[in-house]
Amino acid sequence: MNQTTVYRSSKERYAFVLNNWFRIYSSKTVDDLLELVLSFATYSLMNTSFAWPGGKCKRRQYLGRVTITGSVRVSFEFTVHGIHGNGWGSMLHVGSSASERVPGIWFYPNSLRLYIRFSDCDGTDQSYDIKEGFTCSIGETYKLFLQSQNNGGVVVTLNGNIIAKKDDAILQTKYQVPVFAGNTWDLPAAVTIKNLIIQNF
Repeated sequence: MNQTTVYRSSKERYAFVLNNWFRIYSSKTVDDLLELVLSFATYSLMNTSFAWPGGKCKRRQYLGRVTITGSVRVSFEFTVHGIHGNGWGSMLHVGSSASERVPGIWFYPNSLRLYIRFSDCDGTDQSYDIKEGFTCSIGETYKLFLQSQNNGGVVVTLNGNIIAKKDDAILQTKYQVPVFAGNTWDLPAAVTIKNLIIQNF
């Protein structure tokens, strides 16, 4: 299988792999079938790419699962439609809980100021906020890009400009964590996301 293929969901990926493996292994021995099961389990844990064409953020909008390693890129565009209201406005949340943020991206309450967090080995709430005073504008589209390196370091850019950077941040590997475009406990940000890609390298 082409390793660069990006699937919209784990279900789509698994269906493709299973169809091919069952076709190949239909006449094999028990040992061969055991190898198939072990390979599939490993493949499931290392589902290291994810893509979503986009849509409006909604509360509890579950998109799928992905494994996050020490070297990961997260990128997407978002168009701002308005201020979400009196509460945190969740745009993207990758993680199994409120404190697992790999990454977590919000707007501050009653604001269009970005609140960006990326959990690492030093803590779950590591800040990558843009400098205070900058806020997004209604009707504008932005390109957000986050990247980490195995040897340490995370950089965040907005429209190609570096807005936050940590040279010593080291991420922990997180297997098959859920991806939300609007988490389950906060208000959804009033934005439309386009071309979300999460890819380990």
